[in-house]
Amino acid sequence: MLKPMNPSDTTREPGTDERMSAALWGDARVALGGSDARSPGGRVATPSDVGGAFTSTVEGTVRRVDASMMWLRGHAAAACGAELGGEVGVFHALPAVIDLRPLLGLSVRVTTMSEAGTGEQPTKTLVVSGANGRVWLVARSGSVHGVTHAISPTCHESDVHAALSQRPDGPLVIGTEELQWLVPVGQSAHIRMRDGSVLRAFLVERRADGTASYVLADPSLFAETPS
Repeated sequence: MLKPMNPSDTTREPGTDERMSAALWGDARVALGGSDARSPGGRVATPSDVGGAFTSTVEGTVRRVDASMMWLRGHAAAACGAELGGEVGVFHALPAVIDLRPLLGLSVRVTTMSEAGTGEQPTKTLVVSGANGRVWLVARSGSVHGVTHAISPTCHESDVHAALSQRPDGPLVIGTEELQWLVPVGQSAHIRMRDGSVLRAFLVERRADGTASYVLADPSLFAETPS
């Protein structure tokens, strides 16, 4: 069932006229403490190049964040960055409405995935999860056709499905199997999960080649409070 838009469920984000670029993070690279973060040597990983796809994962405690980086320290992060101060920095280019500061001090796993897409650029997905597999944030840029995001590591009924409307300027259709929301560009909607939790979906951009960028995140990570 499609849930129609109404003021209580869909919110236009301030300052979204300046759209983010096609990528949600810098080349899906990870920087090791003070090194040249964009060099191939900066990748941390479990690389998988099957079918042109690449996946990298790093775990640690969030020590600091800024507009384009998240710095982690911990067992996995220290192992990767031991020679460079024991911290690992993950590049991102998330929209300004996202504020990662609530994650400070928390243990997280950051996974970046890059794969061939339908547009000119690869499809990229960034996932930040925490204790017990809790998903804090999912950001995707590229192809959006029948996408499924696993929100719970043990329950498929908690999956969130996303697809673009077939209209060239249509909204993002996102939600659970039972209920979906229509989210136009520059607006957001609260996705209510079966367990009572809520995630907020924000459609950043829809491009002429049929690709898009969107963010699905815990409401506490949004810098703007819905009216």
